Amino acid sequence: MIAQTIAETVKQQIADSMDIVTEDGYLRIGLPFMHSDGDHYELILRPDGKEWLVTDDGDIVAHAGYAGVNLLASDRVDRLNQLTAFYGLRESEGELSKSVPEDGCGLALMEFAQACFDISRLAKVPAEKKQSKKLDSKFHKKTKEIIYGSVTSDLVTPKWHHPEIDPVGTYIVDFSIMARKRQLLLFGVGTPSQLMRASITSLHYRQTTFEFDSVAIVNDERSQHERERAFLDDAMTVVFPVSDVAGVKEYLAEMVA
Repeated sequence: MIAQTIAETVKQQIADSMDIVTEDGYLRIGLPFMHSDGDHYELILRPDGKEWLVTDDGDIVAHAGYAGVNLLASDRVDRLNQLTAFYGLRESEGELSKSVPEDGCGLALMEFAQACFDISRLAKVPAEKKQSKKLDSKFHKKTKEIIYGSVTSDLVTPKWHHPEIDPVGTYIVDFSIMARKRQLLLFGVGTPSQLMRASITSLHYRQTTFEFDSVAIVNDERSQHERERAFLDDAMTVVFPVSDVAGVKEYLAEMVA
């Protein structure tokens, strides 16, 4: 019963599209983001005394191993330790975990998802990183052209993060626009990694008192997997295909007028 209540709370805090299964008093949470081999990220939430334990059950390190990369090897473990310390995670025999209070489960899951994403990048070979960065940069340029062609540059702040909620800049927004009613957070989503970062960043800020509207400009709606797209829709206030330049301009003009 407690686990089911937590599951409902997590969906309310994060997204209705979250894939959550209750098993023997704990929750198995499937995130709509995939490892390089096509398996989805999965986290487990289980009672830990008066708190709850979020754990990947060794999933991240194991999938890196499937790709032929040992994240616990001497040439990578220092970077792994830096990331786990940064996100407040524990690492024990390849399992990543973090204890959180019951009312902090939603925020902790988003922080853990971000940590998993960053740690998973350690398993990528240089060629993969270079190609991914190239694709991200190409679509970012398209998004930038649309935004700066829609509003005056004095209203736009690129690579924005909340100075109080996120002073170190873990959750970066592609472009922030000072609108009439509330701040707009805009994301260019042309690749799976951009979709993941945009969704996690928007949902992270939703767990706080910060009021904003989030906007995604996506490459091709058909290119997104159904679960990923549903998660993005839950995370964003509005989503535009990149081909709908007129729609983006009309929306931004209305918001900043």
